[in-house]
Amino acid sequence: MKRVEFIDEPSSTPCERLVKSLDEALSVIGAGAREAQTSVRASCVPERDAHDPRSSPMPSPTPVVRDFLKGLRRSLRNPTRQCNLKPMRIVLRKLSDERHELAISRDPASWETVECETRSYLTHDLLHYSVEVEAGVESGFWGRLAAGATLAKMNDRTRSMDDEMAAIEQVVGALTASVKGRSPAEVVAGMDRFASSLGTTMPSWLTESFVLAVQDRMRQLVGRWKATPRGSMLDLTWPES
Repeated sequence: MKRVEFIDEPSSTPCERLVKSLDEALSVIGAGAREAQTSVRASCVPERDAHDPRSSPMPSPTPVVRDFLKGLRRSLRNPTRQCNLKPMRIVLRKLSDERHELAISRDPASWETVECETRSYLTHDLLHYSVEVEAGVESGFWGRLAAGATLAKMNDRTRSMDDEMAAIEQVVGALTASVKGRSPAEVVAGMDRFASSLGTTMPSWLTESFVLAVQDRMRQLVGRWKATPRGSMLDLTWPES
């Protein structure tokens, strides 16, 4: 994997160059890189050697950084899933152009529903579905619902995320850029820069082919949704049958 090559700037320290590289990654990765960047900046030593402004040591990855990458590798290490969960039905009912209802059922006799604002939630939820299917994730948003977590719990913005869920959110966040037009090469390069800046690597399966597969699945899902009349529904299964 290509390492980040820092520009030789006599007035900058290794800390500052690391923060700059994370700045570049922010446009692709989002909040995860921002949190890591903040953590790195906080560990930088402001004092410099008068004769060598680059002499301050490179900071070690902080717990925030280590937890992010640990969660990413643990949650998404294997793109081939052997899932033992019972199938869960997912129904997205179009109430209007602005609102939809999300309903899930693990048992034909029992349903959980929530009404959502479409602009804010639909693309994000479908992207979670696409990423988690293509990556073989069992501990993501849909997998946890299938395993018994409630919609109320998963939609609680006050709850703290564990490392695995936070890592999945970061991948989904990065791939949001690809849905909005950023190329797979740009997305992968941005995530590689982020990892390289921390002296590590992203999982080997996080490739342009993976991003292309997610993009293709999203095009299909969004196309199906656009063709869904008001009052009708988009019906999905988790795990995908």
